[in-house]
Amino acid sequence: SDCATHALMSTPGARKTDATGAERELTAEELSSFVQNLLTQMQTRFQTMSDAIITKIDDMGERIEALEKSVNDIATTNIASESGAKK
Repeated sequence: SDCATHALMSTPGARKTDATGAERELTAEELSSFVQNLLTQMQTRFQTMSDAIITKIDDMGERIEALEKSVNDIATTNIASESGAKK
């Protein structure tokens, strides 16, 4: 963890502008807090997308069931019509 923090802190862009406008290196605590916040945001977005996908899959399942029922109704009607026409 210390190695990863050091690697992130030594990367270009791991800097912060303070109240005076001067840039400085992020502290390990600030970087840790930033990464934790980023991970939390990513988890929230992933969960939101996952929920949306599951909802769409459920909707598609309902549509497929309705389509199957319609096809079966049409097939049943056609079979009944053909039987009636042969008599």
